[in-house]
Amino acid sequence: MIQKRIFLGSFIKQPLLNKLLTETRIALSPTGNFKWTRTPENLHLTWHFFGGMQMSKIKELKLVLQPFLTEEILPRIDITGLKYFKRKGQPAILYAEVQSTLQLQEYYKKLQRILFENGFISQINDRFVPHITLARIKKVNKHFYEQMKAFEKISENIYQNNLELTIIESILEPQGALYRPLLLDSN
Repeated sequence: MIQKRIFLGSFIKQPLLNKLLTETRIALSPTGNFKWTRTPENLHLTWHFFGGMQMSKIKELKLVLQPFLTEEILPRIDITGLKYFKRKGQPAILYAEVQSTLQLQEYYKKLQRILFENGFISQINDRFVPHITLARIKKVNKHFYEQMKAFEKISENIYQNNLELTIIESILEPQGALYRPLLLDSN
């Protein structure tokens, strides 16, 4: 059976975000080993990561999410700083933190509820950290933490028309992950 690595996200095509990715890459690359988001077109707000899923189940997911896939979420995203998620106590994912508004939280809860009610998740996760992944972190040196201080409190307001929920395929390649909308009709 064909399986795809998928998640739910919203692509953000905005020059300010592209600039932030470039500046961050220049400043932080000397401080460690990173797998950067490959192209600005791959920048996205992550809603829910599934991992590997069978194509038949993905088609069911698309049917369940149909009302969400055409709904505009919101036109404005506020970046409040750069942060990183840890794995086993070490920096693992570098991301632009998105201000957690009531509108984002309500949309997320509605999405979690529909995924749970239709058996796509086993429990509702109340913890939502809105973020835009910039890089996967493989290794850092001591200068990483010093450089991060310059990015902790950055502030950018991004206006995005037609921010929509998308089923996104994550294709892992040696030069980094490639993200693209999953086109189900073409298999």
